[in-house]
Amino acid sequence: MRTIYEKEALFESLDAAFAQLKEYLVRAVNATELHQVEHQVFRQLQHMGCHCLETFVARSGTGYQAGHPPLSEEGHPLAYKGTEAEGSPYVSIFGEIRIYRAAYAHPAGGRVYPLDAQLNLPDHKYSYLLLKWLHASSAEQDFRSAVDRFNEIFDFSFFPDLPQRQGLPLAEYVEPFYKQVEAPAPPSEGSHIAISADCKGVRILKKDRGAPQEEPPAKARRGKGEKPVRPALPRLLDCYGRPAEKPVFCRCL
Repeated sequence: MRTIYEKEALFESLDAAFAQLKEYLVRAVNATELHQVEHQVFRQLQHMGCHCLETFVARSGTGYQAGHPPLSEEGHPLAYKGTEAEGSPYVSIFGEIRIYRAAYAHPAGGRVYPLDAQLNLPDHKYSYLLLKWLHASSAEQDFRSAVDRFNEIFDFSFFPDLPQRQGLPLAEYVEPFYKQVEAPAPPSEGSHIAISADCKGVRILKKDRGAPQEEPPAKARRGKGEKPVRPALPRLLDCYGRPAEKPVFCRCL
């Protein structure tokens, strides 16, 4: 939990961060290439953005209000259980910060954090904006390429399966979304339907394959009077493209 002095120090650090940015710009003149200045300014602005979020969250409190505890579904006040000592991680587009939340015991078990509703915090540690941008990028390319580009821009170290793992809970909203979308107007209906495919094939599960077809057993040897089956030879042509009765060896000059 942050003290009032730590909250004020966070606010003052914004002025210090901006002063460092101005000092860097002065030193970079006639000494650094433009694209390098561009990259360094972007990184320092990320650092300042992280300080801004920390300051905003610190000034928003912990969710604790003396004499006004949250109520249960039956209207009974919940017991205060203190504030998180280490804080909960929150990964934003600027980087990771810590959020210190006041906890209350629920009669049915578990903890209630009023700050979650106040700030609309997600159930996981990743911000809604970060996942929105990451999922938008993943929809246009494979997960690894999308995450690699995201890591390069924002200086993160996410694993390639992050958008896949965080996107699974969104599946339950697909059907309700399409149900609320209005159908196209009948005059706009065309005469053809276009269907696309990725040509990757779909693996069929064993339980859906059905009974395997039995192949006739191979014969060990031919029976009496049975002639060997030889593969049909291709039709022979001479060098002039005419059918040949037998192999013809010729040289065209």
